[in-house]
Amino acid sequence: MPLSTLETALLLASARRSIRPEGAMPLGPVRSLHYFLPVIEELLLAPVPRGDAYLAYLRSKVTLRPVASQPSTSSG
Repeated sequence: MPLSTLETALLLASARRSIRPEGAMPLGPVRSLHYFLPVIEELLLAPVPRGDAYLAYLRSKVTLRPVASQPSTSSG
């Protein structure tokens, strides 16, 4: 599988999560790469046109949010 297909799948699935309707039930965090498998399969069956324009568009739709910090359990 081309790396570009994997990147597109990660971005596409993330963008789809971020454009959910306001007021929709919140989704939990993605905890496994298995979450992206259906999107990878979709892209292998119907690839998006090659080029950086679509990837740039997807990147613009996905905003990275920092993970909430976890309290430290080490005794320093």
